[in-house]
Amino acid sequence: MKRILTCLLAVLVFACAKDDELQLSAGRQVASIEYQKGKQKWQVQYRYDVSGKLVDKFDAYGVGQWTRLVYEGDQVKEIQIFSQGDFRMMSKDSFAYGADGKLKAWYQFARSLMSGQYTNIQDLRTSYNYNYDEQGQLLTRLYYTTGMKDTYGLEKYTWENNNVKKVAIYNSYGELLREFHYEYDQQRNFRKNDPFYLHDPLMQGNNNLVSDFLDDIAGCNIRLGKCNPCQTTYKYDQASFPVSAQTPENLRMKINYGAATGPQ
Repeated sequence: MKRILTCLLAVLVFACAKDDELQLSAGRQVASIEYQKGKQKWQVQYRYDVSGKLVDKFDAYGVGQWTRLVYEGDQVKEIQIFSQGDFRMMSKDSFAYGADGKLKAWYQFARSLMSGQYTNIQDLRTSYNYNYDEQGQLLTRLYYTTGMKDTYGLEKYTWENNNVKKVAIYNSYGELLREFHYEYDQQRNFRKNDPFYLHDPLMQGNNNLVSDFLDDIAGCNIRLGKCNPCQTTYKYDQASFPVSAQTPENLRMKINYGAATGPQ
């Protein structure tokens, strides 16, 4: 029973870190991303304020989803997600920072499953606490989930050339469950400064993630996807900006850029 619980926890937690979108760069703004998977096609549009700060994105997949950034100064304090059909809030992420400006805590809230209400979201589902080394790189991330069973565990990060090379996941008993190993290209990471994913350590490296490999040490036999390793291929323009990509799940993307500043 303990092994089943910890295996399921590892899948739940690390699924939050897996994302297929190509994000913002320091020199250009992403205006939209066109997606295609099989016969399905949809688009995600990004919106900026007059100063060039990213404030919203609209995802047309399925019933649609609107994601809004709430700032306090230059720091993102909340990420709010609404149904684009009726614009009711479905979930939100809240963030706390240290005196040095680094992210210290990330809280995920969702609507109550019992009440069926979207407003006044109070249910804390998962919280993360961030700890850094002397160089300012993330060393460990402690997570705690609530629900039918309260569980917690630890992620330990190993960096190489300012990219996350390995993440080791431990359960609440201190047992090593699994390790994720990552490979990168030599191009600039255009996801690094995207405020929608400031909580994701894989977005903070210098280069683009092109491959990940799972070492299932605990023998859970659960894979986030069918590939091992999972590889993403990119195409770049002459300025080394990504213009298209294809993920292991055969999700294809076309990235459209706008001006360097100003609203889209």
